[in-house]
This record gives sequence, structure tokens and C-alpha cells, in this order.
Amino acid sequence: MFSSPYLPYLYLALSTYLIGSASPGPATLSIMLTSMRDGRQKGLALACGITVGSFMWGIFAAFGLGGLMTTYAQIFILLKIAGGLYLFWLSYKALRASFNKSTLEIKPSHQQDRSLSAFFLQGLALHLTNPKAVLVWGAIITLGMPPQAEAGFASQIVLLCSVMGIFVFTGYAFLFSNKRMVSAYIKSKIWIERVMAAFFGFAGFKIGQSALDELECAVSENCG
Repeated sequence: MFSSPYLPYLYLALSTYLIGSASPGPATLSIMLTSMRDGRQKGLALACGITVGSFMWGIFAAFGLGGLMTTYAQIFILLKIAGGLYLFWLSYKALRASFNKSTLEIKPSHQQDRSLSAFFLQGLALHLTNPKAVLVWGAIITLGMPPQAEAGFASQIVLLCSVMGIFVFTGYAFLFSNKRMVSAYIKSKIWIERVMAAFFGFAGFKIGQSALDELECAVSENCG
């Protein structure tokens, strides 16, 4: 499916998606709280809606960036730089969050009578109305796309990431319907955030380095 020169790019893209989708944010926190307050089934329904929303953003980013890449190489370099800066921003946010000693606040739920489909639609709306999702997908795709790759390679990245997302988001619903897991997460939250900060910083450095190499190549017109 993938030739060996593409594998390092693919691994970095998949790792970035895994860390990004698993890091605390509006989607994951909603799944956590819904699972704790309303139970596993409704947490899973919400997670499925978020997964579908993530896949839709990924397809949008893949086709948009793939077309830009094949038509305007310079724009793709700029997108890589923007993606790298956004990853650095995520690194800063994760590091800052690691010094926040607040814990998850669990209040009594008033949504027990809502159907599973309502929770699914809530998750879908939550992700589709989050414009930051397409920025994350843009960074992931630019990380995973070597300069010589065909535009269709981006859709394969989205497919693999989306399969991974199913396990991540539904995994949150399973784990956070368990009180012991909630307690363990709160105790290790500081170190989880710091590991994420380090990884986002590394990914931002890699994508920035790649963009600078391509820019130097374009300026010198000596691309091999």
C-alpha cells in the first residue's frame, strides 16, 4: 500500500493524529464528562458523532490540500509553515495546562432522558463547528505528504487516521465510564500534558524543518 520512502512521513502523521485526538480538548472532554455523568452508551454515541465529524473535516482537508499541492507548490510550503506554527501553539497550550491543578468537575446530569441519536448529533455538531479541527488535519496531512507523493496519498492518510480515531474516541467513552480510570487520569494529568507538549513541539520542528528544506530547494532550483 505504501512504498518505503513514504513510511517515515506516514508514521509521523499518524503519531501526530494520535496525540492530537487523544489530548484534552472540547471533543475528548465532552466524551469524558458524558461517559461519567450519563453512562457508557451515551458516551459512545457522542464519540461516534465526533468520529464522523472528524472524518468529514479530514476529507475536506485532504482534497483541498491535495489539489493545492499539485497546482501550487509554494502554497504547500506556506501551509507547512502554518501547520508547524500551529503545532508549536498546541505544545505551548499543553505545557501551560500541565501547570493547571484544576480537575474535572462532575455535576449531576439533566440529560438522562435524551436519546442516543441526540448524543450522536451533539457530537457531530461539536466537531463540525470547531474550525480548529481543519487546522489540525492540515498539519497532519502536510506532515504525512512527501513532496513527490500523489494527491491521493492524502486520502489514505485520512482513512488510517480515522480508523485510529474510532479507537481513541470510543476508548475514552469506555475508560471514563469507569471511576478508577477517572482517578488515575487526574493523578497523572500533569505528566500526560507535558509529554503531549514535547511531542507537539517535536512535530512542529519537523514540519518546519521540512518546509525550510523545500523552500531552500525552490530558491536554489536544485531539487533532486
